[in-house]
Amino acid sequence: MASTLVNRTTARHMWLTLDWQVHKLLSNVTFSYAFPTFHVRAMANKAKKNQKGGLEPRISLAMMVKNEEKMLPRALASAAPWVDEIIVVDTGSTDRTIEIAESYGAKIYHHPWEHNFSIHRNQSIGYCTGDWILILDADEELDQETAPQMRQLAKHPTANCFLFKLYNDVAGGGKTFLMHARLFRAGVGFHYEGLIHNIPTIPGEYSPSEVKLTHYGYNLDAEAMEAKHQRRLQMLGKAIDAQPQDYKLHAYLAQSLASHEESRPQAIQESLEAIRLADEQSAPGMDFPRCYFPLMGSLFYMQRWDELIQHSQACLERMPHYPDPYLFLMHSYAAKENWPEVVNCGRKFFQMQKMSQARQTDFLFVENQTYNQFPQAYHLWCIAEVIIGNLDEATEVYTKLINDERGEPESMPLLQKILRRDAPALALKLCEITREIHPEWAWIEKLLPIARQKAADQEFKDLREQGLQALKDNDFNKAIDKLERVAEYFFEDAEIHFSLAKAEYALNQRDEAKAHIIKGLNAHPGYVWGWKAMIDLSLAAGDARAAGVYLQRLLQINPGDQQVRQLYEQTKGAVGGDDGKTVSQEPPELVVFLVGGLAPQMVRKIAPHFLMHRAWGELLFERTGPENSLGRWATLYTGAETAAGAFSGRNQGFDQVLGLSELGHGDIWHRIADKKSVGLLSIPLGHPAPVLNGWSVSGYPGGLLTQEMVHPADQLPKVLTSGYRSDFITCEREQQLLSALLGSKMIHLARLDQIERNRIKLAMSMPAVDVLAIGFSCLEWAQQCFGSNDMRCFSLYQHIYGVIETTLAVLKPKNFAVFSQSAYDDISLQPDGNGFYCLSWHTGENAKAPVTDIAPEIMRLLGL
Repeated sequence: MASTLVNRTTARHMWLTLDWQVHKLLSNVTFSYAFPTFHVRAMANKAKKNQKGGLEPRISLAMMVKNEEKMLPRALASAAPWVDEIIVVDTGSTDRTIEIAESYGAKIYHHPWEHNFSIHRNQSIGYCTGDWILILDADEELDQETAPQMRQLAKHPTANCFLFKLYNDVAGGGKTFLMHARLFRAGVGFHYEGLIHNIPTIPGEYSPSEVKLTHYGYNLDAEAMEAKHQRRLQMLGKAIDAQPQDYKLHAYLAQSLASHEESRPQAIQESLEAIRLADEQSAPGMDFPRCYFPLMGSLFYMQRWDELIQHSQACLERMPHYPDPYLFLMHSYAAKENWPEVVNCGRKFFQMQKMSQARQTDFLFVENQTYNQFPQAYHLWCIAEVIIGNLDEATEVYTKLINDERGEPESMPLLQKILRRDAPALALKLCEITREIHPEWAWIEKLLPIARQKAADQEFKDLREQGLQALKDNDFNKAIDKLERVAEYFFEDAEIHFSLAKAEYALNQRDEAKAHIIKGLNAHPGYVWGWKAMIDLSLAAGDARAAGVYLQRLLQINPGDQQVRQLYEQTKGAVGGDDGKTVSQEPPELVVFLVGGLAPQMVRKIAPHFLMHRAWGELLFERTGPENSLGRWATLYTGAETAAGAFSGRNQGFDQVLGLSELGHGDIWHRIADKKSVGLLSIPLGHPAPVLNGWSVSGYPGGLLTQEMVHPADQLPKVLTSGYRSDFITCEREQQLLSALLGSKMIHLARLDQIERNRIKLAMSMPAVDVLAIGFSCLEWAQQCFGSNDMRCFSLYQHIYGVIETTLAVLKPKNFAVFSQSAYDDISLQPDGNGFYCLSWHTGENAKAPVTDIAPEIMRLLGL
């Protein structure tokens, strides 16, 4: 019980006397029923003695009910242990209500329903014989931890009424709060007024208490709520017809109308009428919230923000300490992107909420409808601080949110919003705070990697801007220092590589500049400065042939550049001096295609469109990712069983990848190269480019093109100008974003396909060899992103085999072999004709032709 009592005796209370109360109650009685007067009640009152011989005040529970068999047991069970008498006025129940009440020892009195809640409430009071009267509805429940305090409250010498903390349980798990008069001293003349929302008239002193009460009547099933809504509308309509100047009736009608979307325009009009009447009648400030709330709520749902701001401010003029308008103002200003006002209203909202708890008697009968919406307010306040740039304040507000027991549902969407804003470092910090405080929130572990990625992105974007600015300022050493760190992260950023090259070129670091120009052109082949720089570097090194190749590519970009054309004519002889045949001019003796990806069960379901030859052998033992399948590829290259010690090193990622030199057994390509020339283009384990009799261009996962990815070095100009990319994925960061890249736009899937076609185009222009091997990786990436049964994978699979068929039709090699991870039902164990397909099975149908037979068979085809 609060230590300070507030005297609420007013002029309108002073004329209330006991005789008037008796007259008022008797006037509402149907005389066919017994009705005790206050005098009779006082005579019948039997006081209990306490342990010291004094009198213990008795508490009577007064209830009015009708057909409450579902709710009543909970209400009576919560109150029965703490009261001495239970009085129930029944207004016509036809269910088990009476039986339930009697089981708790209640005294039952029957009165026909008169469509007036106050009449029946006052009837129940009239039957009570206790010193104090507790008012409880059938759809309410006393809190068992605080209910025992009523015994102490009843001993107070002067207070006539105690306020309980009433929590309205509403749909969706929400709650509203108000201080409500519930425990009254008997015989002082208190009574109820009001047709529907009956309000007690309380003479004398009253005081707040800590006793809690929950009301469930606003959280029924849809059918019950609708029936209740219709009854309320009928009663309010009749009451307003009888008392059109009663602003409270108009406010209650507005509240009912605001609960349904189709009647919100009418709710606005009823609210405005209630406000007009309340102003005319000089109503006290505490009466205005009930008039304004349905108006503000309806305007909020209809998103009429300017009007909502206007009426929320008008409500605060009448009751400045009312919290609810501040939350409506926060929503309104957020919708209008007035973020400073969102922050201002957020602070005031919580100040007023704190005040409503500290000064509870100032909020009597004022329902705090936003009591359960603190997380929503924290959300709006925090995002406003982020947008303004007050990151420390945003952190403080967010921490309050996650420390609120109701805060989790708002925390994740708030963090997602912050991640989309330009505050990734803050988002990461808040994610880490969340994990520390709430390790049980499983979703934070999924959000943390994204936050780290975003924070790193922002960090390197800042470094990028600093490096580019340093380059503009001719501070080349600083530019190199900043941009080298950025290039390791934004590996595919062509501008970074070109900018690094310009800084290095200015410092006469020619080799370093050349390496970055090659990477830049590989990422962005249309960058004119890069080609001009490669021409200058080639001419300076005395390599007129390379310069001529680059000049030819530059003319394709800008055919009207006469200076470039003139220089090209000067070097044309050097470019045309190579009389060697190309692959397209002199077909290889054997062409090998290495196709990754796609599980065999898919091909069993969907018949391929080609039937060139029968399946032979087994390549992969199980479907795995590109890195995990290296052991299987190693078996293909060596003809030896896959073993734990097959490699002398371990794959460390894109910057330290395994190559043929890491194999524990001699590879087939070097064995063939002892007798034949070999061309290797983008084959797995082909990094760095193997040195052998012929040529090689490194493939997955080599990243952007570098000099060491091409052997011999004089083939670099041809590879670079062809638009060759070693793979669709060129760095670890891109691999992490694979799903976003391929899943977001079809253009990326088309680019994946184009990279594979470019390999064939390059292969045709490379020097003629006896054995040509080409690797494809697009199915690996598509399958990882979409899954093996996705039609996009199957479509890409069909296209790759279409490319293979076309290449074979053009080249007409003596022998060919296709190694993939797909098969047919009808297989043979021996190659047929001038080539074979080696396709894998999961279930072992062709286990008689193991992968270790592949290398010897290739050697046999070549007569080696």
